[in-house]
Amino acid sequence: MGAGVDEGGFITLDGVEKVFQVRRRTGLLRSERREVRAVDGISFRVARGEVVGYIGPNGAGKSTTIKMLTGILTPSGGLAARRRASTRPGSGPGWRTASASSSASARRSGGTSRCATRTG
Repeated sequence: MGAGVDEGGFITLDGVEKVFQVRRRTGLLRSERREVRAVDGISFRVARGEVVGYIGPNGAGKSTTIKMLTGILTPSGGLAARRRASTRPGSGPGWRTASASSSASARRSGGTSRCATRTG
């Protein structure tokens, strides 16, 4: 799909990942941390006006993916973009883009997630 936002898609996901850090108590003062991968490298494109069914088994990451598209969650890696409708008369539609570094070393070294809005 490429690094940028595809002008042909209304919704575009390119290698989107979401990893959560989960802590579990193992004793009175001890806990262990592990990574839970909710979404693993999903890519697809939905055209404007296209009807899509988003189905899968429990725990497949469907709700997590939708939350990343709406902006509730930020992806751990990849690009999630959706075209938004114009909110003012005369203004064209813009893109709502959420992306993050997919490199684990960047996350460990203090890399940050980016979420930017581009209109026009």
